[in-house]
Amino acid sequence: MITCKITQNALVCVIDRENFYRRYVFPLRSVTRKEVQQIRLNENSGKKWFLFKEGPLLSLADISDLPSNTRVTLSFADSNSKHLCCDCSFQSALPDELGGCQKCRQFASMLELLDDILLAYETWGTGGADVLDVVKCSRYKEELIIPKQSNTNNNSANQSNTNPGSWRNMKVSKFLGDVLIG
Repeated sequence: MITCKITQNALVCVIDRENFYRRYVFPLRSVTRKEVQQIRLNENSGKKWFLFKEGPLLSLADISDLPSNTRVTLSFADSNSKHLCCDCSFQSALPDELGGCQKCRQFASMLELLDDILLAYETWGTGGADVLDVVKCSRYKEELIIPKQSNTNNNSANQSNTNPGSWRNMKVSKFLGDVLIG
């Protein structure tokens, strides 16, 4: 298990492997969008990276000392912090005007380009454990969950109407229909 926290100028991670603890401290440095994009262009460097975004500020750390396939998960002082995208009503690759999200269209990467995201972190080059977790987003809207209705005759047509995700299917169908027709 790995636990990480952001301090004033570093990412601090502790790995617990069967009660053997190892602590890592990775200095964070302020970077610009251009600097991050330049680093991404050199992805074949074999380095592992951690990018932290708070408002417009970007901070970067080289986390290459972490073991491969280590998934970095931050714990915040606010215990209610969670990855928002899991239950956001905009979680779709549709265009913004149809209820989609730029993060989804970018395959959950390139945090530095996502202006709507206010507090988040991303890792890349980790050997399969890359992540982009969003804690605050200006577009976040909790998905409306439609309660299931009791169904005594077990009619599958009625069940599909109560599916909490069915609105997405309708939105995608409408979008595809507009594209195919228009």
